Amino acid sequence: MRQNGQRLAWGEARIDSGKVFTQADGSVLNPDWVFDKFERICRAAELPMIRLQIFVTEQPR
Repeated sequence: MRQNGQRLAWGEARIDSGKVFTQADGSVLNPDWVFDKFERICRAAELPMIRLQIFVTEQPR
């Protein structure tokens, strides 16, 4: 429900990237940002880091 509200709020400006995890406007997340956030969360929770595999694929046309 919340996602639908966000989609409507962005209107024509929203990007339909086809990705599951995106920025608020629908654009693809930067893999470096995802890794940095993950690392900060692990450190804050005093958890060991695990290897993240972030698959970056070209946008379908």
